[in-house]
Amino acid sequence: MRRRALLAGGLLAVSCGLLAVSVARAEIHDYQILRLLSYRTDCQPLRVEARPAAGGTRRFFVACDNEVSYPDGAEVVCDDRDDENACRVVTAPARFDALRLMR
Repeated sequence: MRRRALLAGGLLAVSCGLLAVSVARAEIHDYQILRLLSYRTDCQPLRVEARPAAGGTRRFFVACDNEVSYPDGAEVVCDDRDDENACRVVTAPARFDALRLMR
């Protein structure tokens, strides 16, 4: 009898553990956004701020140390909340065409 109670308690604990694992979800972290900007842009990130977004997207604002290409910072949008590969930089880099005209 005691063996059945222990077995039932063990099964309950395992099933609750599996339930907790199946509910857990991946999410995009700040270091992934910093890595994206470091590899794909001239922005040298200082800090990352998560901004509210609609639906299943995530939106981040990144302040850049060098303000030449991104004087107002860069904005990153992730269409899939769980996949860092779905992230893209929305802010276009600043262009100073007047400097080319001075040549």
